Amino acid sequence: LDVASINEITDFVNGKSAKSINPILYHSFDKTSKDKDTEFIDGRKKTTISKTMDFAEGVSGLAARFDHQDDAIHINHFGRFESTDPFSISIWAYPESSSDKTSVLIGNAHQKNTMFRGWDLYIDSVGHVATRLISSLPHNYIHVRSAEKMPVGEWTHLTMTYDGSSKAK
Repeated sequence: LDVASINEITDFVNGKSAKSINPILYHSFDKTSKDKDTEFIDGRKKTTISKTMDFAEGVSGLAARFDHQDDAIHINHFGRFESTDPFSISIWAYPESSSDKTSVLIGNAHQKNTMFRGWDLYIDSVGHVATRLISSLPHNYIHVRSAEKMPVGEWTHLTMTYDGSSKAK
């Protein structure tokens, strides 16, 4: 796992990187392909999208647009980190409107059978960006929430960085 600063990651995504970094996963959403009933992103069979997924112009190329209740991008076998593993997740988000419901932006903490073990980055029910690293809900997790609300109607670059210390800062 390469460690890179947020500026290095941003430069990589924008094609301006002088340094070679190896992200675990990067998707542009500019190419999708179908195999029977499954649609793949960037020709990678590990990443599938829901049949109702739409795309719109993003910060750089196309962006996934989550405008149906069951819209989802499924990334198989991604982001299974231990509590001692440092990692960073970075996404661009554009909420078109505010909601009184929690909106998960990215994460893997969705399996009830595993006590929701994993992590997520989301917009909470009052509009703040939040993240959790979960060993088991509802008792064993760390949580951080933004002081400010997520802007509506504009692109925002969000990054979650965890240092492997089992502490929220």
